[in-house]
Amino acid sequence: MSMRILIILIVIILLVGAFVFWGISNNIFVTKKSIQSKIAYRLHSVSEVIVGKYYLQTVKDRKEQGLTDIAVLFKIGWEANLSIDFSKVKPEDIVIDKDAKVISVRVPAPEFKELSIKKLELIYEKVPFYGNDEKIRNEAIQEAKVDVKKKLQNLRSSSYNVFLVETFVRNFIKKTLGEKYSVNVTFVLNGIAKK
Repeated sequence: MSMRILIILIVIILLVGAFVFWGISNNIFVTKKSIQSKIAYRLHSVSEVIVGKYYLQTVKDRKEQGLTDIAVLFKIGWEANLSIDFSKVKPEDIVIDKDAKVISVRVPAPEFKELSIKKLELIYEKVPFYGNDEKIRNEAIQEAKVDVKKKLQNLRSSSYNVFLVETFVRNFIKKTLGEKYSVNVTFVLNGIAKK
């Protein structure tokens, strides 16, 4: 009789073990809330990420008062980092369909940060010599910086930048969850979610 009980217990333990193994492999014990919290926590831990770099070149002139001829012409090389602030992502911005294995994430729009001059070159000057005039050089740089910022804002939601952010988020979620999930990314621009 004790042998039968032992065999029955072993069979029950094996069946329970098989069920637990099956449940873990099919994620039936993991809730959507726990997945959302895990992704949100990990995104907050990386905070702001640089997802791309842009190198731009502008040409800016400064004219003499009352004359139409160009007095000074500068060629300016710029570098701008495209970054995204993941600390703004909330758990409710992450929607999970466990059955279809699809995760949708709303992320803030990428922004260009750390605009800096990589190279400044004086390519033309009219007499009198203005190359050493700090005021004229700084005015040209400030005007060029405003122009470059406007151009960058137009590039902010370009398909290339969208691709960079989507790739980062997909790889990040794959590393975080260690599973194959299809990931959809939407951007929040001016309070409105856009694909």
